Amino acid sequence: MLRTALKWSLVVLELFLAAGAFYGGTQLVRDPSGGLLQMPANQFLTGSSIFKDWLVPGVVLLLANGVFPLVVAGAELRHARWAVLAHLAVGCVLLGWMVVQVAVMGLSAGIQTVFLSLGLVITALAAVNWSLASASLRAVPPHA
Repeated sequence: MLRTALKWSLVVLELFLAAGAFYGGTQLVRDPSGGLLQMPANQFLTGSSIFKDWLVPGVVLLLANGVFPLVVAGAELRHARWAVLAHLAVGCVLLGWMVVQVAVMGLSAGIQTVFLSLGLVITALAAVNWSLASASLRAVPPHA
């Protein structure tokens, strides 16, 4: 029962994450200046940055926090065994994305706090889910 609740919670959170990433990523791809999201260029694109605009970060956002969580949520719905560990990867990827974002741009928007919190929640739930799944596998006696 607990594992079922954890799985569904992770799927819902990953779908929420993917929706946010698809929105933000598509806006950055549509307008690499960042204007559609009111992203000032001077926060990220000046100095020693390797990016001249927001296009590459937008594509990475789409793939890492949009497509990847959708694939993992779909795998969970299909009961793929690898989804247990992939949920943990989703949380870690989101936390990594947010740490880099805050390090480069600073903590300047409430939405950053929301997605940092989401990353922590996904990672924590995924760790508990993985622990319970591992425990259930250890409880199965080996075949003679």
